[in-house]
Amino acid sequence: MRALRLAAPLSGLDNWDICRAEEMILGYCAKWVEQDKDRVTLGVEKRFQLQLHDGNTMVAGSLDALIREHDSRVRLIEHKTSSKDISPGSPYWANVIAADSQISTYMQALKGMGYEATDCVYDVLRKITLLPYKATPMGDRKYTKATKNTTSRLYADQRVTDETLEEYRLRIREDIASQPQHYYVRQTVVRLDSDDEKHEDDVRGTVEMINYSRERMIYPRHPASCQRYNTMCPYHGVCSGIDNINNERSFRTARTAHEELVDG
Repeated sequence: MRALRLAAPLSGLDNWDICRAEEMILGYCAKWVEQDKDRVTLGVEKRFQLQLHDGNTMVAGSLDALIREHDSRVRLIEHKTSSKDISPGSPYWANVIAADSQISTYMQALKGMGYEATDCVYDVLRKITLLPYKATPMGDRKYTKATKNTTSRLYADQRVTDETLEEYRLRIREDIASQPQHYYVRQTVVRLDSDDEKHEDDVRGTVEMINYSRERMIYPRHPASCQRYNTMCPYHGVCSGIDNINNERSFRTARTAHEELVDG
């Protein structure tokens, strides 16, 4: 929690964001503490480089976590957050189980490291969407009718004051406790040899398209991807013509490709 609060100013998080994150983490620990107590962590953010079978394509990344179960099995754990319906059988899981390319890459990376892992624990936390209650605007307030034994008061679904941070925290905590299965779901994702072959075909195809674009300086736009997770793509200005990729006030040139995979 301390690390979260230290990082908050750099991430633009306010106290309400921190509250949601803290309660999500606390609920997660309460949900899985018994199931996880016998697991041994072998690595966190474990880096890898993977050479595909074509001998020309290198894939790099880092694994969320690698664990050893009580029965000595080595398994990958992939952590995700989502605002979608994550209940078992939902469309979210249909896509993950059938075709998630990230898991396919990670499972191949584990084989390259010498592990015999065949499945992944896909661990998803549903984002908290509850918002703080605000005081009802004066013009919208409605009051009950006074009687001989009661005084007039504001309707039960209206408020005189804004909800405090601690009131908000308690409401989130109660909601998580009442339906933990709504917020925390784990599924086992398996990759067979046939899945690996299809994945390699996908990666090779992607590499070929990238090389084609570079050779001809053709970069097709994909407007359907301009806005995701309620955020506009940072390169939208370039694609729309109101900014330039060489504008140093908007963009910087990375020292090396994939800086997140380079120490220091």
